[in-house]
Amino acid sequence: MLGKDSSLGSALLIAALGSLLVASCQSSDPGRTQLVEKEVTKQVEVTRVVVQEVEKTTVVEVTSTPTPIPSGGFLVTARGDEPHNLNPLLFSDDESRFISSFLYGSMLSTDPFTGELVCHFCQSWELVDRTYTFVLRDDLVWSDGEPVTADDFTYTYTALLWGAANQSLDSPRLEVSDLVESIAQLDERTVTVTMQRNECADVRHLNLGWLPEHRYGPTWEYSGPVTPLGPFGDADDPDFSGIENSEMNHAPAVSNGPFLLDEWVRDDHISLVRNPSYFRGAPRLDGLIVRLVPDEKDQVQMLRTGQVDLVEGFRPRFLVEIELMDQLAVYKTLADSYVYLSFQLGNPADPQPRWLEQEETRELGLNEAHGEHPILSDRRVRQAIALGVDRRAIVSQAELGQGVALSANLLPSLAWAYNDELEPRDYDPQKAAELLEEAGWELNGTTGIRERDGLPLQLSLRTNLNSDKRVKIGELIAEQLGQLGFDISFEALEWGQFVGLLLGQQFDLAVISWTNLGNSPDDSLFFGSENDVPGRGFNFVSYHNPGLDQMWRSGATVPGCRAADRGVVYRQIQAALYDELPYSWLYVPLALTGANRRLTGINPGPWSTWYNVETWYLAAE
Repeated sequence: MLGKDSSLGSALLIAALGSLLVASCQSSDPGRTQLVEKEVTKQVEVTRVVVQEVEKTTVVEVTSTPTPIPSGGFLVTARGDEPHNLNPLLFSDDESRFISSFLYGSMLSTDPFTGELVCHFCQSWELVDRTYTFVLRDDLVWSDGEPVTADDFTYTYTALLWGAANQSLDSPRLEVSDLVESIAQLDERTVTVTMQRNECADVRHLNLGWLPEHRYGPTWEYSGPVTPLGPFGDADDPDFSGIENSEMNHAPAVSNGPFLLDEWVRDDHISLVRNPSYFRGAPRLDGLIVRLVPDEKDQVQMLRTGQVDLVEGFRPRFLVEIELMDQLAVYKTLADSYVYLSFQLGNPADPQPRWLEQEETRELGLNEAHGEHPILSDRRVRQAIALGVDRRAIVSQAELGQGVALSANLLPSLAWAYNDELEPRDYDPQKAAELLEEAGWELNGTTGIRERDGLPLQLSLRTNLNSDKRVKIGELIAEQLGQLGFDISFEALEWGQFVGLLLGQQFDLAVISWTNLGNSPDDSLFFGSENDVPGRGFNFVSYHNPGLDQMWRSGATVPGCRAADRGVVYRQIQAALYDELPYSWLYVPLALTGANRRLTGINPGPWSTWYNVETWYLAAE
């Protein structure tokens, strides 16, 4: 989330091809059924038969000439980096995750438009206390014909629990052992997972791709509920060590996703072919070719010349040249990030943790020595800054217009939790000036700088030097606030120096961004008072609101964890942060995707571009 330039851190329902016409041919007295006795004569004997005459109905189906479903073609896309491996338990990079997502499905997925967790391999799920019960779909199959069952889910997560217990698996996902209390397999299609804590967000850790138990091994059979300490099978010491060194990590032989691995040519390309066994139906595309092209400019050029069909996440500087190409289309969605101006609310001359261990009780208590910022602790000043910054001008100049103004801490793409009733703070320098005067900051007509009690309205503004975008934003903010009577000292610093000041809480104002925010609305990491720790806490603005500390806890533990119920809490939190302004939220960048117009079926959402890839095809030229 905390990055140098990017931030502090995707069966087709076929339309009816004809109409169904039903006509009934009825007897003259359709309401009556007659019993009639008849004699039937045969050579040997006479048989008395009772015949029941019933109303007859004739069904006539009228179907128009079917139109073939368009399909075919290899879609070519470009990505910047080489994957590390394709085992969902082992990789930590985006490129590996991207390729693996076409090969290994998971229990849950993210709704591409709302950000909610929804069933993928499950047909239903429910939560009672801390126990999730998942019922799997009955149409899941591996590409080699073996069924996908609860065995694969249990095997995948047991391998993680075993690896954590024995420190024998080098996986970035071993934290699952701190979250899961037990896994029980009720039958081939039903599993229960009991979590250690009553934390709604923890279920997100159950969305890992499943390994094919019959291909990875070892010989292992489920013999009862699994916990982080075992048992792990019939023997209490199964050998999962082969997972880390398996050839399947780089050459998966089977898939339960839409595609199968065809070949991986290092530093050049990865090709995938359609999986005819995919539970949503075989993809229309013949396959997918991922070209490994490190330079973004080269990717865009290949898109323009037709060497690739799709490029995701290109920068706005390339937008015009792509839009000018008749054969190309541009898709815009909200990125999973936002850019903001942070306010230091503590005393930057003497940063202090919000909580300290009390000598008498040895328990944590509020630190009475924690100071306040001499200027920015006044909410009227923060409001004036928010109104005195022209966000539209910033988006226009820093992002070439490719961004959406943001009012508070949650993205509009997190629809189930987003508060759409907050009134946007439009650029209003007159109102900003009124707030400053109300706070006692009078304009000195000679210097043009506002003063209060003989002290100037002087603040520092910092950002990182290696981001041209943030440097431009800093320059614009300094200029706009200067017009209001602020004396802003702006400086762009080397990344390490900037982060040191930021985490050390030794700044007044800073331009930065959060990225890869994910689909959880719980951002207590940024604003919770327990994270107000100079040197390491992400609440480096030193915000403190005991009421919100409790509300974050409430939102994380809503009984049943239903999005509708949790959303009520997070909308209230959003309204409080909107009022108190620990940040002045600037905008959400747009994620830009360029594609050849031949590509049909693509409809990117803010949370996924590829969620419906099985419906895509390349139309004939």
